[in-house]
Amino acid sequence: MDELGDRNGYLELSSHPIRFEPVSKVTNVFFDDTSKEVLSVRAGGTLGVVVRGVGRDHTFRMEDRGTISSLKFSPDHTVLAVQRNKNSVELLSYNDGEIGPGCVQECRAKGANLLGFIWTNNDDLVLVTNSGVEFYQIQSPPPEDQADISSYVMSLLPGCSCVQGGVELPPSSLQTIPQVAKDRVAVRHIRSYNIPCSWFVWSTECCLLLLCIGAAPTTSTLQPFTFKPGQSNKLAKFEVEVSSGSSTHSQGVTLGERDVCVGVIYGAVSICVLRHPSTPTIAAHLDVYSQNKDGVFRRSHICRLELTGRFAVNIVDSLIIVHHQASKTSLLFDIQLGGEVSGGVTSVYPITVPRSVQPFSLEEPSAVPSTTAQPILVPCELYAPTWVVFQPDIVIDARLGCMWHLQLRLDCLAKVMEDKSQLVDSLLRRKQAKPLVLSVVREAVETGQLGALAQIFDKINAAYRQHLNSILQSQMGESVSAPASSTTAPEIKGVVIEQADIYSSVLAPLMEEAEKGETRLKEGGEGAIPPSVSSKLVVGVVIEYIRSLGAVGVTVQHFLYELVINALVRSRQFYQLHQLLQYHVLADSKPLACLLLSLVSVYSAGKQLSLDMLCRLNTAHDEIIEVLLSQHQVIPALRYARSVGLAETVSARKFLEAAMICGDSDVFYSTFNFFGLRNAKLRGSSAFAKGEHCDMYVEHFKKLFGEIPDYTIQQT
Repeated sequence: MDELGDRNGYLELSSHPIRFEPVSKVTNVFFDDTSKEVLSVRAGGTLGVVVRGVGRDHTFRMEDRGTISSLKFSPDHTVLAVQRNKNSVELLSYNDGEIGPGCVQECRAKGANLLGFIWTNNDDLVLVTNSGVEFYQIQSPPPEDQADISSYVMSLLPGCSCVQGGVELPPSSLQTIPQVAKDRVAVRHIRSYNIPCSWFVWSTECCLLLLCIGAAPTTSTLQPFTFKPGQSNKLAKFEVEVSSGSSTHSQGVTLGERDVCVGVIYGAVSICVLRHPSTPTIAAHLDVYSQNKDGVFRRSHICRLELTGRFAVNIVDSLIIVHHQASKTSLLFDIQLGGEVSGGVTSVYPITVPRSVQPFSLEEPSAVPSTTAQPILVPCELYAPTWVVFQPDIVIDARLGCMWHLQLRLDCLAKVMEDKSQLVDSLLRRKQAKPLVLSVVREAVETGQLGALAQIFDKINAAYRQHLNSILQSQMGESVSAPASSTTAPEIKGVVIEQADIYSSVLAPLMEEAEKGETRLKEGGEGAIPPSVSSKLVVGVVIEYIRSLGAVGVTVQHFLYELVINALVRSRQFYQLHQLLQYHVLADSKPLACLLLSLVSVYSAGKQLSLDMLCRLNTAHDEIIEVLLSQHQVIPALRYARSVGLAETVSARKFLEAAMICGDSDVFYSTFNFFGLRNAKLRGSSAFAKGEHCDMYVEHFKKLFGEIPDYTIQQT
């Protein structure tokens, strides 16, 4: 593989990397995994410390009091923690580029070596030693007013009480008052865990600390801790396999800090462990340990790498990305796609062939300033030995002085995945992938991959149904998903493809293309080329989509039915339309019935079909009466009104007007008699009420038949 990358790769580095001063004899570079910042320390800090991160760029100076092993800011950038030796950390106040006085916190365990430290919160600091974990609360500098120092100290030290404006402390604590006021940073010990430890891994995203507390020839024991503001929780320890070989003893294979990473995969905290081969003939594996409902980590997946050598792992948008330095390629794993299951553990393979990250060039300034010269682009070596990766998507090259964010190129991924059903399944779980999912659906139709279309629709609508269920549960005030444990991360929402999306982005454009193609075919005669998309094809696609919606219990919206009917009428497939309506593939609705009525001029059976549909709805009595009257079927309209119990409430004027317009005197006579009898029954008089405005029809009756009969006599 070309070291300059693959232009068809499905990974790319962020176009605007964070630049910092590279590592040199004068400059040391540190990465703060909590704030995701790079700190360049020149000459121990005397020549300046440059902090670079997303949205942050500042510089400060500090005294050179020895070699710095590590330095990190608190998340709110009010305290700077610096490690210079093996048993203590120096805490310095920080305010807008100015380093203030501080204090030195030594490890509480005697003889312990400090392996590192982490900020779990703005005021919480954890020291990890080879003897265990020490949890401290760091108080920001006290007020300037010395009168407030007493209340400040009281907030730090338990058991304090105020006596005549002063502070009464236990004898062992009296000596700490001057130190608190002088150092400006106060430390309070909260809790310690005495556990032997060889190395640790910390995840800011999960607030999870992972210690390696034991090693055997084939396994290592890991101890997880979780943290909340002012709180810590020790979880159950678990064992992980070290070697991917089958032998009982693997010489020279050990589990190191760089072989373990912690991240969030589909909303759950997961631990990825690289298992290196015990022999050159065996490939490496990546084990994924997921947390169950009891908060215990158990191996759930094995990612088959099929390679050996040096690896690095990122977790981007719930995809596990494994970089292989020797081949200069990256492998993508999606554990939700499933695989071979054995003993409760699922073996998964890369979702596509390994490919390199896309080429990247650094823009270097020209030696001679010019307003017209093009910038100098220097190609970067990818997968360089100087690359270091951090979670979730950080790639740092200390030699170049660059920090990138690794990004997915889903469009390139879609081109190389042949199984479109599997592709859609994966894309539905990615953020910002809706346009790509819709384009895959349309491509499947245009290229004739109709066999996979049913599976694609089923996957899309299953996610759509789940989304609707979540909305329904939230409206009912119920919890959508209960957290499995204290370490569960927020659920990552995927793509939701609604019916309007399919209609506007896939079906409507296809129908428009079919209409244009069929029009050109008619105008071109027999020699014209048939269109690639026809109305019949669109009908088939829509029917399949409707079937999929019905399978998951989603109500089909009217515009889909309208599209089907218009396409069938356009292609004169009236028999198919009749079958779809008769067997209720197209669900009954008032808008659909009205559409059928509007097509009576080209599809005469639509009138009766619409009336049958309205009758089945049993909620459209007024609409049925209106349809019958519009077709001059006055007597059937009266019969229907009487059959549904509306004979005493319907408008007499509306019926008499329709009867007079139809021009049949017998119909008018029968209609007038009906309402005359109704008047006599309801009001005891044959006359119409003034509000009914029926005078014109009374005169018309007299003109045709003479005097109006006395309907009250008939009632008796």
